[in-house]
Amino acid sequence: MSQPPAPHDDDRDDLARAEAQLADLRQQVMILEGRCQVAEAQLRPLADRQVRDMQERLSLALALDDPDALSQTLAQLTARVERAAEDDRQVRGALEARLRQGADDLRVSAERDQALAQLAACRDQAAQREAAFLSSTSWRVTAPLRAVMRALRR
Repeated sequence: MSQPPAPHDDDRDDLARAEAQLADLRQQVMILEGRCQVAEAQLRPLADRQVRDMQERLSLALALDDPDALSQTLAQLTARVERAAEDDRQVRGALEARLRQGADDLRVSAERDQALAQLAACRDQAAQREAAFLSSTSWRVTAPLRAVMRALRR
């Protein structure tokens, strides 16, 4: 009859199995750590790109002064910024045209005011000449002669 194994032998067998399992687990952990490092290396550029995209979205959202813009894609935001820039160029062009028209109107108005001032000066000068002429001695001396001539013409 065989003797049952000594408890000490059972413990050794259990220890050997546990060490083998531990070695297998260590090897699996090393494999998983390697996979994690590979995955981390693959994910890092994607995460960096996502961070850059979010930063660009944030800057565009701030430029557009629209907090809802963060939910839009970068292409949509870029299109919005380009449309806003085009609208800005059109508004600037219209404002510049209106400014030029206003400057032309101002120039014409200044020329008109200058012409009116010259006309008023000429009118005043003519009135002064007329007053000087009517108050002159020769005009007063010839007044009776002019009255006779008017009466004869009638």
